[in-house]
Amino acid sequence: MKRGIFVLLVADNSIGASLMESSMGSNYDTLRPAQLRMLTMLPTTAAANTPEVQRQAKRFLEELEQTRGGLRSRSWNKLESRWGLFVTFCFRFGEQPLPVKHELLMSYLSERGALVHRNTLKGDLWAINTIHFNAGFSKPCDDPAVKALVKTISDEQVEAGTGIKQATPITLDDLRVISEAYEHSSSLQDIRDLAILGTAFSCLLRGSELRRIKLGHIDFTRAKLTIPFTKTNHSGAPDIAPISKMALRWIEKYLKSANFDLNDKEQFVFRRLTPRHTLHRDKSAYIGKDALSRCYKRAYELVELNHIGETPFSTHSTRVGSCQALWAAGVELGEIMKLGRWSTEAIAYQYGRGFEPNTETVNSILSF
Repeated sequence: MKRGIFVLLVADNSIGASLMESSMGSNYDTLRPAQLRMLTMLPTTAAANTPEVQRQAKRFLEELEQTRGGLRSRSWNKLESRWGLFVTFCFRFGEQPLPVKHELLMSYLSERGALVHRNTLKGDLWAINTIHFNAGFSKPCDDPAVKALVKTISDEQVEAGTGIKQATPITLDDLRVISEAYEHSSSLQDIRDLAILGTAFSCLLRGSELRRIKLGHIDFTRAKLTIPFTKTNHSGAPDIAPISKMALRWIEKYLKSANFDLNDKEQFVFRRLTPRHTLHRDKSAYIGKDALSRCYKRAYELVELNHIGETPFSTHSTRVGSCQALWAAGVELGEIMKLGRWSTEAIAYQYGRGFEPNTETVNSILSF
């Protein structure tokens, strides 16, 4: 059985095999996390650090594991990983991680701050706070001293030039070269690759979003793409993105070349190919992560001279490149955020680093 997150609650000798019976008896079992927080925030409360409180905290974390806190798989895995690192650190000093001592938390953040990027450190804060809060304790990382320490670490990293590693952008010039190489090819792999790159650039898609596009998600009449799976959209309503005419033409050519059944709207569009470069018969076999990465690698090899000294393309290169093209065309920040489905201005600004101003219009960008 997989070890749950609650197993990493405290060191074995912190809870013991035999728990003391508190004066509240079974009434503890009716507590909710918010009520336990009220109890443990009182320094004079004798029950605050009793094994009974630890037992209730463990119960709350078992509940958290069952519901996964409403988090998506990727976020849940991140929570488990970050919390596991913190637990290992605490056990190294023979201390329990929950509730953590302020001095121990400061030591951990100082050590981590010397090893990881400031954004990674913020993920550590989120994990530690999330586990504490759901276990019925206050959020230790909300302490002013902790916030001041993290700000100091961030400022020092900025001053030292520690930046966020960004994907090499696929530019409009790159797309023109790639399209010239692929557009007249009879290889289904080339035709599919061009449709992938055009769609990802036009709609500023993440790799996970592109891989899950179904035929029914594409409105060829209105030139719109429905995106039901996104990293930041938690509303339950799908996002809608415009598709350029050029990208639509590349998609239509790919569908025709692969002999798609256009009546089956539930099949995935970008499917796996067989070793002979024919379409995989399994309509649910959408392109894998590695295969998609190879698509971008092949594209990079065609325009490598345009990117001397830069890292090869990743599946994020079209998203970064499209964002920079929008910035270069003078598109308003709000529109860029909407097209890229970003909830904060910071990411749109970050992706826009390195663009060179020119006179292209929005229409020319979306039409390549």
